[in-house]
Amino acid sequence: MKKFLCAMLFLASTAFPAQDGSGDWRLLVEKKDIRIYANRVAGSPIDELKGECVLDAPLEVVAQVMLDVASYPGWVADCVEARKFGCSTATSCLLYFTLGMPWPVLDRDIVLQSSTEICLDQGTIIGRVTALSEKIVPEHKRRVRITSMYGTWIFKRLSPEKTDATFICWADPGGFIPTFIINIASRDIPYRTLRGLREMVKKEEYITASRNFNIETFEKDGEETSKNEK
Repeated sequence: MKKFLCAMLFLASTAFPAQDGSGDWRLLVEKKDIRIYANRVAGSPIDELKGECVLDAPLEVVAQVMLDVASYPGWVADCVEARKFGCSTATSCLLYFTLGMPWPVLDRDIVLQSSTEICLDQGTIIGRVTALSEKIVPEHKRRVRITSMYGTWIFKRLSPEKTDATFICWADPGGFIPTFIINIASRDIPYRTLRGLREMVKKEEYITASRNFNIETFEKDGEETSKNEK
């Protein structure tokens, strides 16, 4: 059996276990074949959110987009900066995001522990991330640091040209924002993110890269890069 790539993009915190899509989800909106749900989280007034859709792209193309962290500002909702650093293995890295907020709310930033499991032979990609509270990146005086957040991506191959996508997320943005406003304002985050991803997988650069993508080679090259950085 092939070795498979493990790179967690979205890993749940110990306070909120990793989510697999189960729960008492209530449908909030269905638009342009994207469905958005909300779920109550024990111990928090902030809802967990889930978005679902089908991507018109092979799983291999989706993998290329997800591994391109620098591209995230182009499609992840509210993301204006994204970079990876501190990789401990080929695909286990820290991520730093800056999220743009409408005036007069201060922008947010977040440091994430990330990892992803890409099993192309089994037709799945599962990625998880969790926010870190440690000040690995110095705090910015004009940004509020998010220290409570998790997210999960679940991709499943439906056919050679179609992929089922599920995005689950929960975050406490911090600062002085009423909970009801957080729950209302955050509802479109999964929708805008999935809509953006739907456009990204159409790009020729990812389609071309997917044709030559080899998990074993990528993992080996990544491990060598990680060693050289230490």
